[in-house]
Amino acid sequence: MKKFICKSLLFCFTMLILLGGITAFVLFGLPQQFGMSYQHALSTQYNSMRRIPSRKLVVMGDSAVPFSLNVPLMEKRIKMPVQTLGIHSGTGLEYILSLSKSSIHKGDIMVLELEPSNGDSFTPSIILTACENNFDMYKAFSAKDWEKAVEYYPSFLIKKVKYYFRIKDKQSPSYSGKSFDSAGNYSYFRGKCVLPRHLSKTSQDTEFNQRDYNTEFISYLNDYNRFCKGKGATFLITFPPFLDESLVSSKSDISNLANYLSHELNVPIITKISDRELPRKYIYNNISHCNTAGADKVTVDLSNEIEKYLNKKPANAPPAEIKRLPVTAKLIRTSIDKK
Repeated sequence: MKKFICKSLLFCFTMLILLGGITAFVLFGLPQQFGMSYQHALSTQYNSMRRIPSRKLVVMGDSAVPFSLNVPLMEKRIKMPVQTLGIHSGTGLEYILSLSKSSIHKGDIMVLELEPSNGDSFTPSIILTACENNFDMYKAFSAKDWEKAVEYYPSFLIKKVKYYFRIKDKQSPSYSGKSFDSAGNYSYFRGKCVLPRHLSKTSQDTEFNQRDYNTEFISYLNDYNRFCKGKGATFLITFPPFLDESLVSSKSDISNLANYLSHELNVPIITKISDRELPRKYIYNNISHCNTAGADKVTVDLSNEIEKYLNKKPANAPPAEIKRLPVTAKLIRTSIDKK
């Protein structure tokens, strides 16, 4: 019996060493595999943010952030370096905010596009692909994030091996690493709206409701605001753009939410929710994704809101007169695609 137990323990120990060796080889032996993926842009954004000296503006959120901000235009108007931080709702706002903390310094302006929902949306398949071998990004994981990540890790390792053997997910031009410039800011040209002429009921899901913002998340935002103040930085809240046809909330719902947030948050809210309601001509392939013209409009609006808060004189350039600015990365102009 004792022999059997010893052999069993030895077998288990050997298997653990074998699995650990395979894991280490996949992580450190294989070269980076997701560098040209859409998700990897988050890693590029993170590295770029850490290199930018203060004073800087960082705009954070989900996929609405890259699609709704013209960074060169914002830099021209706000007169400081600008960095986006956010690529997908699956990253979760708490992770994005946590990720930004290591780069916050005196004079920085941190702006959050507050999503219509604050559910625990940390998705390991998105995050691990984004981080890959950028291990500094793992430091921002919460305990709950680590639980999800560990559970998904075997699948991540298998996916990385598949990519090594050219078994990859198909990516459309607007959802690839080539859609971003060298700083991780979105540079893909988006033309007219490509959504169906009539939205299905399932697509009409932009909702602003008080019940979606629980006290735990409100507390997290207030804690983040205190952290920013301790660093000498400013934390501001705005809202992502959305297609007017997709809104299902009533005016009273939106008003109640605005009152609730202004009462519970110790953070300046610089945007009215209704000011981000956009017609179809400014939307691209998703009810919260702007086309290039829409990004220009939102950029001008946001810069004016920031300047107003900072008691600066707003720039006087109406959206209709905006000219495209040259960017360091080559704009990719291919056929318009759907997500």
